[in-house]
Amino acid sequence: MPAEVYFSDFRARSRNENRGMKIQRIFDAAFGEPFSGDDIVAVKVHFGERGNDSYVSPVLVRHVIERIRESGASPFLTDTNTLYYGSRHNSVDHIETAILNGFDYSVAGAPLIIADGLHGNNEVTVPVKEGTSVRLK
Repeated sequence: MPAEVYFSDFRARSRNENRGMKIQRIFDAAFGEPFSGDDIVAVKVHFGERGNDSYVSPVLVRHVIERIRESGASPFLTDTNTLYYGSRHNSVDHIETAILNGFDYSVAGAPLIIADGLHGNNEVTVPVKEGTSVRLK
């Protein structure tokens, strides 16, 4: 079964047709109302490396956060540390990099939680088909 793909021309032609409004409409089309008031929702984001600018703007991520919050759920931003040595190799540097790139609460509208622990070594073995397993980070 082919996956559904949602597209929007990001050119803004009016105040009601800005990128944020378009992101919210894409979210609604893709997910509808999937969350309830008791849900804690992870929004997985690539926070970018230091000096890099090829990541989704935290201002645009905030529109997704707002849509989730409107459902009564509690969203947070998350990512995992990298295996290579860089500015996202451990959680302290990772959070600092995220904030330097604009992913702080005042811009993105949600707290940051690095999912795999301080040093990227919190993992769980999950059984899959017929006795094989996969390590999740």
